[in-house]
Amino acid sequence: MMTFSCRSAKTSKIIRFSQQAAPIKRHNISTQNAFLNYRFLLLYNCERLQTERLTMRDTRKLARKVADTLQEQIAAGTLKVGDKLKSEQELCEQFAVSRTVIREAISTLVAKDLVHTRHGAGSYIKSASHPSSLLSAQTLSGGIHEALNILELRIAVEIESAGLAALRRTTLQEEDIHQQHLAFTRAIEDGQSTAVLDFAFHRAIAVATNNPVYTEIIDNLGQRSIPRTLLENDTGTLSQGYLNKLRDEHQAIMSAITEGDPEGARQAMRQHLTASQQRYRKLRSQMYL
Repeated sequence: MMTFSCRSAKTSKIIRFSQQAAPIKRHNISTQNAFLNYRFLLLYNCERLQTERLTMRDTRKLARKVADTLQEQIAAGTLKVGDKLKSEQELCEQFAVSRTVIREAISTLVAKDLVHTRHGAGSYIKSASHPSSLLSAQTLSGGIHEALNILELRIAVEIESAGLAALRRTTLQEEDIHQQHLAFTRAIEDGQSTAVLDFAFHRAIAVATNNPVYTEIIDNLGQRSIPRTLLENDTGTLSQGYLNKLRDEHQAIMSAITEGDPEGARQAMRQHLTASQQRYRKLRSQMYL
């Protein structure tokens, strides 16, 4: 009996200990579950926040791209003052983006005073250039003198623009430069006008600097940054040889940018613009013979 009693006492102690430990174990499990739930919610919220930030960043990026494309069309004259933009739905389909992106892009153009909206009537082209431009219409009036003035400014701006594009361009921006050069080359081969495509090539380089001020300068100059647009009635059609020379100069600039060679890009742009400058200086000297 004593042995049994001893065993019973020992068993009782074990049972009592188990009964006391059980709640502690349940408590630990409950605490652990709460911690896991908290960790899950924390990770979920962080992931959701990161996704929302990425979505907002993507939206702004797409909106800038749409706004840049529309602004380029305005500067090139494809969209003229007074023209009505396509509806939101049509723009969404054209650019394959959401309405939010289109609305932000249009808001950007409105802020630049290039577009104005009419309630219930849509959005219209208001101006072909940014109002903050310091270049007056009188300064940009046609003629050889104006062409030389603009070339002087472009030399000061676009040489560095080419160098920065070689350093900073993205894959998409590099592809856009290639596409613009290809379109320019095809236009020469087909005997079509090249002025708009020439402008688009130089603008693509400005965009590739990822400094919007460079793009704004080019947009403010617009098509007049291409000297032959100022002298179209005076010089007539450019020779095939001269157009081929322009194509080769563009090729040299593009190649240096693609290779990530900023000094090479600057040098190629310098040669390209100074060659045009020399050509128009020669035309000016002939006027006084």
